[in-house]
Amino acid sequence: MVKRVLCYGNSNTWGYIPGTGERLDYDSRWTGIMTRLLKKEYQIIEEGLNGRTIAWDDPTHPGRNGMKYLLPCLETHRPLDMVIVLLGTNDLKNYFHGSVQAIVINMEKMIRLIKDVQCSFNGIPPQILLLSIPYVLKNNLPNSPFQNARDKSIQLASEYQGVALKNRCHFLDISSSVKTSPIDGVHLNQENHQILAQLLIKKIKEIDKNLP
Repeated sequence: MVKRVLCYGNSNTWGYIPGTGERLDYDSRWTGIMTRLLKKEYQIIEEGLNGRTIAWDDPTHPGRNGMKYLLPCLETHRPLDMVIVLLGTNDLKNYFHGSVQAIVINMEKMIRLIKDVQCSFNGIPPQILLLSIPYVLKNNLPNSPFQNARDKSIQLASEYQGVALKNRCHFLDISSSVKTSPIDGVHLNQENHQILAQLLIKKIKEIDKNLP
């Protein structure tokens, strides 16, 4: 049976090209690369939105609250075998004034919501794979809302690992391998989409192999 995998993320799932704001072709995005390499074993469902937060309303861009959209998203795509979550970067924007702890609390709520919704086969919760966010670089663009976000982005990696352990879901720290572009310090270039896809393919196959 084909495994259905929902990829829930922000602009680094959507495929935002650093410096231009244009979109990478599907075959160059990590979701598209996974689709090509996994062939008929998995159905990869891409749900990326520029500016998406975990749970905060962005006053400059309506509709970016990931928690509010999550329930209809899960219902739309059910049944699901796995949900991959790559969120947290936009929560570091200066104007949210959010602490690392507040971001972590919201991520825990998101994971619990995924577990509580009957969106999988036979009412069994889908496997959840939480990813650390790629580190934000210090040399991002002037007037960027991500000024001073690097230290928090580094802290989130270890905090997310704790969230995954506490909530009994899978975790993958991508930050040591997947790098943001020096052009804007936030987004992934085509090479790093390829790196991320390879890491995820290895991880989801490992998860499936270890399932009872």
